[in-house]
Amino acid sequence: MSGRLTSAVDGTYRADIEGLRAVAVLSVLLFHLGVPGFGGGFVGVDIFFVISGFLITGLIKRDVERGVFSFQRFYLRRARRILPALFATILISYCVGFLLLIPEHFRQLGLSGAAAALSLSNVYFWAHSGYFDLAAKYQPLLHTWSLSVEEQFYLLFPPFLAAASRLRSRLAIPGLIAIVGLASLLLSIGVQHSYSAIVDRLPDRVAFFLPDGPTTIFYLPMFRAFEFVIGALVLWIPAPRDRRILELLFALGVAILCYVITRYDDRMPFPGANALPPCLGAALCIYAGTADRSALLLRNPLATFIGKISYSIYLVHWPLLVFVRYYLYRELQPIESTSVFLLSLAIGFASYRWIEQPFRRQQRVSSRPLVSYASAAIAVSLCGYVITSPAVFKWRLGEDIADIATKRYAVGGKVTPDYMGSLGCPDLCEFGNLGNPKITIVAGDSIVDHYTKTLLAMSPDRHFKLIQAGSCFIGSALRSRPRGVVTKFCRNAEKEMKVWIADPHVTEVIHAQRWSGYRQILEDYEGAPKTFASLEALYTAQIDDLVELYRGFKGRIVIVNPPPVTNLVCLARPWVFARSCPMPSRIEELTFAAMLSKRLPELADASFVDPEDILCKGEECRNTDGNVPLYSDENHLTVAGARLIVPSILRNLDQPQQVNPASHVTE
Repeated sequence: MSGRLTSAVDGTYRADIEGLRAVAVLSVLLFHLGVPGFGGGFVGVDIFFVISGFLITGLIKRDVERGVFSFQRFYLRRARRILPALFATILISYCVGFLLLIPEHFRQLGLSGAAAALSLSNVYFWAHSGYFDLAAKYQPLLHTWSLSVEEQFYLLFPPFLAAASRLRSRLAIPGLIAIVGLASLLLSIGVQHSYSAIVDRLPDRVAFFLPDGPTTIFYLPMFRAFEFVIGALVLWIPAPRDRRILELLFALGVAILCYVITRYDDRMPFPGANALPPCLGAALCIYAGTADRSALLLRNPLATFIGKISYSIYLVHWPLLVFVRYYLYRELQPIESTSVFLLSLAIGFASYRWIEQPFRRQQRVSSRPLVSYASAAIAVSLCGYVITSPAVFKWRLGEDIADIATKRYAVGGKVTPDYMGSLGCPDLCEFGNLGNPKITIVAGDSIVDHYTKTLLAMSPDRHFKLIQAGSCFIGSALRSRPRGVVTKFCRNAEKEMKVWIADPHVTEVIHAQRWSGYRQILEDYEGAPKTFASLEALYTAQIDDLVELYRGFKGRIVIVNPPPVTNLVCLARPWVFARSCPMPSRIEELTFAAMLSKRLPELADASFVDPEDILCKGEECRNTDGNVPLYSDENHLTVAGARLIVPSILRNLDQPQQVNPASHVTE
C-alpha cells in the first residue's frame, strides 16, 4: 500500500495510480465514518490489492527480464516502505491505549499489535473472531489485517513468479498466475456456500480452531489471492491500437467503482463473487489510466497528493476513530466525524513526511537493514505481548473506581467463578432432581446459561435439561451460521430441542437469547445467509420462528429478554480521562419486548419476563446491588444478578396466564 508508483512496464511514473489509491483510501475512510452514500467503501481495500498485484508483479517481471532481480533488494524495499510507519502506528496505539483502555481491551490491543508486527494480524483476527467477541469498535489495530494479507502476498508471490519465469513459453507465467487466481476465486465462492458441510465433516479437534465461514473467507489470503492476480494479469493485456478505446474503458472502470462504492453494503457476502466488480473496475482504471482525457480525473494534483500519503492515512485513520469513539463512548456527531477525517489527513501527511520518506530515501542494499527490521518487528511484538496481562499497569485505573463490580471487571477482565451465573456444565446437560418425570427445558444461548446456577438453587425439585450453545440461535427454520466446533454444539442443540419439545415429559420451557445479536449471523437450514435491514425485520423473523418452534407444544413457556446492556467498560476506563458515561441505549430490548408482547397470544400458555423491568427504574439501570456486582460483563449476569430475575421466571412457570397483547408479564 505504499511506494512511489511507476509503470510496471517501463518504470515511468503513473500519477493515475496515485489517484486511484486516493479513491481507495477515501472510500475506506468515509465508509468507516459512516458517511451516507459510501456503504460499499470497504472495497477500497480490494482496490489496494489490485494495485499491489499490478505494481509488484510488474516490478518483479521487469527486474527478472533485465536479469537484475534480487530477493534481498525486493524484501528490503518492501520493509523500508511498509514497516516504519506500521511500527510507529502500533507503538503510538500502545501509548494511547495505556491512557484510555480498560485492561481487557488493552490486553487485546497488545495481542493484535504483536500479531501485526509479525505480519499475522489477519490470522489473529480470524482466529479470535466470533459472533459476540470483542467488537470492532474496541480494536484499534483491526485494519492491519489487510496489511498482513498484502505482506503475505509479498512473501509468497515473488518466489512463485521467479520460478515461473524460468519457463520458456511467453504465456506460461500469465497462464500459471491465472490458474492461481481462478483457483482462489472458486475456493472463495465454494467455501462461502459450502462451509457448513465442510465443518460438519471435520474432526472436533480441527473444527475447534475454525471461526465462521464469512470470517474465514474475509481474512485468509488464499481467498483473496484472485484480487492480486487480477491486477497482475493487466500486465499481459496488450495496449489497444486506438487510444479512444482507453477513454471508454476508463469511464467504464470508474462507473463500476462508483456503483460498488455507493450501492454495496457490509451485509452482503464478501469477498467471493461480489469482489469481482470492484477488482475489475480497478483493473480497468489501471489498464486505461493513461487515457488522454478521462484519466485526468485521477491525475489531478489533489488526487495524486492524497494517493502519495494514502498508506499513512490508512494506518492512522482507524486507531484515531476507535480511540475517539472509546473516549466519547458514543457514535460521532457530524462535526466530530469531520474532525476525524481532517485529522486523519493531517496525521497521515505527518507520518508520510517524517516517517515514511526518511526510510524510503535509504538506498543501501545489504543484510544488515533486513536484520534490523526483523529485530524491530520482534521487539514491537514482544512489547505487545508484555502488556497482555490484565495485571500490568493496573495502577493506572486509580482508586476512584468505586464499586466492586467495576473493579473486578476492570482489573481482571472477568469476575471470579464464584460470581458467574452459569453452572458451567456442558451445553447439553441435566441438573436438579433427575428423578422428577416432568422436565423443564432451559434453551437458548449464553444469556439463558447465566440463570442455571440460580435456577438450581431456587428450584431444586425441578428436573432441568439445558439445551444451549454459545452464539447459537435455537429456533425452527432459522439457525446460526457456522463457526467451527461451536457449529457442532449448536447443531446438536438444535436437534435436541426439536426432539425434546415433542417429548410428553417436557412440561415447561425457559427460552432466552440475545435476540439482537443475530442480525447478521443467521441462515436457513439450506445454508442460505439471512440478513436483516432493521431490528424490526430481525425480530419479526425470530418471533415467527418461535411461533413455529412451539406450534403444538402443550406445556408452559417463559420467554426471557436479555438484561439491559451496561456501561461497565465506560465506567472502568483509566483515571487519566474523565468518565462521563452516557446512558446505554435500550432500544434493542424495548423493541423486542413491544413486538413479542403483541405476538405472545400466538404461543399457547406463554409469558414474557423482561429483566429491564426489574433492574431499571426510569432511565437508570443498576450495575450493582449495594457492593455486589450484578454483571460479569456488559451483557451477562452474575449469580447476584440472576437472583433478581429468576424468581420472576419461576413465578411465571408456576402461575401461567394468558397475556394481554398490549403488555407482557414481568415481576
